[in-house]
Amino acid sequence: MKTSLLSWIALLLAATALLLLRLDWQELPEKVAVHFDAAGRPNRWDSRQSLAVATAALHLGVAGVLVLVTSFLHRLPPSTMNLPKSGYWRRPENYPQACRITRHWARWFATGQLVWATLMDRQLMLANQVRPPRLDSGAVWMLTAAFVGFTLLSIGLMLIRLNRVPRVTEPGAA
Repeated sequence: MKTSLLSWIALLLAATALLLLRLDWQELPEKVAVHFDAAGRPNRWDSRQSLAVATAALHLGVAGVLVLVTSFLHRLPPSTMNLPKSGYWRRPENYPQACRITRHWARWFATGQLVWATLMDRQLMLANQVRPPRLDSGAVWMLTAAFVGFTLLSIGLMLIRLNRVPRVTEPGAA
């Protein structure tokens, strides 16, 4: 299976999981805690419906913008893309590949973002299933640390990939 197709499938599965989680939210009370302090105590409330719509729109919107913007990079002049080894990647013969690499990376990053968002929303749902509502701060910190690690790793891998360019030897060079 081509990795491009695999990245699209993963992205769609992550988006579907996020949306399916919304079905479980129907079990929550009409008024839910939507924000918590560092100790896990609620400090802002809203309607269940408002929370479900806002979080889905935010998470899908962030992933969608990331995928959409990188899908149109090939229509922009090469000078708009700030890449390592830009002298190589901005050449007309290499720019399409740079755009493909970036699009592919963006789909995987958006997938990771949606998985993280789904897990965070699950924590929010679990917090509102107990009385009084209580967010598991430890789980939230672990998920946040995992997402920061994922972000740093994915950016690092992208930079490593873009720094690997073929060495061009000059004619007559030994």
